[in-house]
Amino acid sequence: MDHFAEYSNRHILGKIADGKDGKINGDNLDIYVRTNDMRMDRKNRDYHYFASDLIFDRVCVQNLDNTKPVGNVEDIPYEHFVPSTVEDKSYKDSLKILLGRILSEHLDGFKWMKPVIPHHIPHELQDVMCKKSEVFWLPIMLKNEARYSDCVQIMNEYEKLVCSWYSRVGRGGELDHLQVPVGGDQLTRVRLQGAKNLVAGALTPKDRLEHLYPVIMEMFHTLQDLLEKLYKRFYSNTSGRERGTLCHMKILIERSNVNGKVKTRFEAHEDFVLTVGCAYFLSFILKHFHMDSIEDKPQHPLLTKNVKMMHTKDKERLFSTIMSEIVDSLGQSFPLKDPNIMLNVNVLGTEYPIESVPDGNMLCFALNVNNKRFIFNVTPEEAEKGSTINIPTVHGQIPVKVTTRKMQSDDLHSYVMQFLQWYFLILSFKDTIKEGDIYRNNINLKFCIPVFFSHSTLSKYLEECIDYILKTEIMLSEKMALKVRAASFVNLTGKIGQNKAADLQKENEVMVLKDLIKGLGANKTEKAIITISKAAPVIQNVVENVESMLGICDKKTKHKKRSFEGDVKVLLKEIIPLKVWDQESGRQLKSFREIRDSPFDVKRSLFKSAVTRITQRLKLGISIPMAEDDDSEDDSELE
Repeated sequence: MDHFAEYSNRHILGKIADGKDGKINGDNLDIYVRTNDMRMDRKNRDYHYFASDLIFDRVCVQNLDNTKPVGNVEDIPYEHFVPSTVEDKSYKDSLKILLGRILSEHLDGFKWMKPVIPHHIPHELQDVMCKKSEVFWLPIMLKNEARYSDCVQIMNEYEKLVCSWYSRVGRGGELDHLQVPVGGDQLTRVRLQGAKNLVAGALTPKDRLEHLYPVIMEMFHTLQDLLEKLYKRFYSNTSGRERGTLCHMKILIERSNVNGKVKTRFEAHEDFVLTVGCAYFLSFILKHFHMDSIEDKPQHPLLTKNVKMMHTKDKERLFSTIMSEIVDSLGQSFPLKDPNIMLNVNVLGTEYPIESVPDGNMLCFALNVNNKRFIFNVTPEEAEKGSTINIPTVHGQIPVKVTTRKMQSDDLHSYVMQFLQWYFLILSFKDTIKEGDIYRNNINLKFCIPVFFSHSTLSKYLEECIDYILKTEIMLSEKMALKVRAASFVNLTGKIGQNKAADLQKENEVMVLKDLIKGLGANKTEKAIITISKAAPVIQNVVENVESMLGICDKKTKHKKRSFEGDVKVLLKEIIPLKVWDQESGRQLKSFREIRDSPFDVKRSLFKSAVTRITQRLKLGISIPMAEDDDSEDDSELE
C-alpha cells in the first residue's frame, strides 16, 4: 500500500520535469458515521476532510504574454458582463444546431436535417480539448473548509507541495513568477480566497501564497445552481392542478423522484427539465409549421416535396433559414437598451396611450396641449403609483395624470416562454462542457448573470459568474487567462466531445474516496485514511481493469431513449390542447401570477449598480461568504 501511495507523486514529478504545469482542484469530503452501539464515549461522528487533485495543462501557453492584463482594469463597464451583439449571435448560432438535433431526432418531417447538422460544434481549441487529460490525485487533508483556520492550512499545504515539486525537478528558478490556479465550488473558492487575504500581509511570497493564483469557480456547480434556481422559479407543489406547469407535468409522467431539491437528485431533476423543455419546444414547432402531430409533414413555403433530394449546400442554406426563423421567434437576449414603457396619460378626462422612452432613472415622453409641446419626465415608481403633473396655461393649470398602462397578461404563455430560455441555456451549457469550448463557456456565463440576478441580487453564483468573467477576460494575463479557461474541463477518454467539468471529476473522485475510507472499517486512524487516499488512483485502476477483463458493465441510471420519447409524447398530448402559443389575455396561473416572459427582463438601473458594486469588490479580492446549502449526501456506516 505504501508503494501504491507514491504513485501520484512520482508521476507528478515526472510531468513537471518535462516542463508541464497544471491546476489544483479541491472539494470537501464529508462522511457521517453512525454508531451501532451508542454509549457516552461512542456517538455518531461527522468527519470533514478535504480532497484535491492536480490536472496538467493541455493547451500550450509558453509563447503567450504574461506581463499585463488582457483587459483595461481601470475602466470596467457593466456591459462587459452581458452578451455583446457578436456573442449573442454566437449563442443563437449554436442554438440552431442544438435545436436542429432535437427536430431531426423526434420529427419525421425534419429527418432531412441530419446530414447537415455537425456532430460537434467547432471551436478554435477543438484539437486540443479532445486530448486526454492527465489527472493525479493528491493526499487527502484532514481539514474542514468551513473553518478559515483550516483553509489557511490547506493553502499552506498546496504551497509546500508546489514549491517541493518544482525544486526537486530543477525548476526552482521558475518559482519567482510561477502561478498555479486553484479551482472549486462556490464555498471552496470563497473560503480559499479568504484564506489568501488573511495572510496577505506576510513577509515572504511563499507565506503570502502568491504561487496559488487565481482561485476560480468551476462549471458543474454553476450548472447545478442554475438548475436549482429554475425549480425555484417554475416548480411549486401547490400547482399540481394547473395544467402546463412543471408540477402538473411531473404528476402526468409519474416522476416521483422530482421534488425540487436538485442537489439530492441532480440527474433526475435535469432529465425532467430536458423532457419538459423538449415537449414545450416541439409544441411550438407543431404550431409554427401547422402540424397536428409529430407524424405530420411540416407546412412551410421553403419545404418542398423533394427536400431530401436536394444537394448538401442547398440543404445547409435551407437549414440555416429554417432554424434562424425558429430561433428568432423563441430565443431572447439581454436587451442592449431599456425597452420603452407604455403609459396612460389623462388630460381633462381624455386618456391617451403614449410610449415613454427610459432616460436614466426617468421616463420621458412628449405631449401637445393647446398647440404647445410639453416634455414630461416621471420616475417608474411615480408612474406605477400614478402621478399628477400640472402644466401652466394662460387660462390656469391643466392637470395631467400619468399611470403605467397595465396589460392583461397570459400567464401560461409567459411561463412557457421564460422556461424555454432557461432550457436553451442549460442545453448550451451542457454541450459547451462536452466540447470543452472555452469561448462559448464565457458567453453562457454572461447569459447566466442577468438570469441569476432575476432570481436574487444576493445570488451567490451571480458573483461567481462575474468573478470568472472578470478574471479570464480582464484581470489575468493572456497566458493565465487561457490556462484557467482550458483547465475548467477535463477529458478522461481522449475523444472529441468527451469533456466534463473539472469539479464534476473531483466529485467522482470524492465518491471513490468515501468508499475506500468506509472500507477501512471501525477505529480507522488518520494515517490509514491519508495512506488509502494516496493509493486510491491505483486501487481504482486495478478495479476497473478487473471489471473490464470479467466483462462487468457499469450500471447507468440515465433514462433510455424509448422512455424519453414516450414521456415527450404524453406531455405533447397534454400541451397541444392548451394552445399555449395562442395568447389569451387574462389567462392566469394562481401559483405564477404575472410571471414575466423573459428572465432578462430586469430593472437595468439596479442590475447595473449591482454588477458595478460586485466588480469593484472582486477587483480588490474581497469575497463575501454566503449561506451554502449542504450539497453533500449523508454517508453512513456501522461500527
